[in-house]
Amino acid sequence: MKAAILAIDTKLYQGEKEDTCTPVVNRILEQVGFQVLMEKAIPKDFDVVKAVTARVVEENLADLIVSIGGEGCKESDCVPEATKAIIERDVPGMAEAMRAYMLRTSKRTMLSRGVVGIRKNTLIINLPNSPMAIREIFDYLMPEIVHLIETLMGQHEE
Repeated sequence: MKAAILAIDTKLYQGEKEDTCTPVVNRILEQVGFQVLMEKAIPKDFDVVKAVTARVVEENLADLIVSIGGEGCKESDCVPEATKAIIERDVPGMAEAMRAYMLRTSKRTMLSRGVVGIRKNTLIINLPNSPMAIREIFDYLMPEIVHLIETLMGQHEE
């Protein structure tokens, strides 16, 4: 299984900030058998996020795209809207499960607007810009993420 990690943060993109989340995502994905073929920092810009995410799918670069950041409530947080603009099928249960699980430890999770969806046969997941939250979400959802990707690859009957 192939994966791409998009760190969506303008300061990170401009080299003004250290990336603390991409290494966490990379390590977790590789531990469960993903080959991370792309790690890219991009600015919080609707058109850029939409174009880069769509290009990863169209060029068949990944079975899973994990976007990090840009899913909060600031005006610049455009990732959910950019993701919704390109997905063909929404997977609301997974996004709802992420938030429900994380509410156990942080009430601020209710401010997360991240979405999960499918374009062609690629799963796209918006995650918060928090190493701790990323670890907890993946610990909870990884079996379902792997199962869904294998299903999209034709390995499971539903």
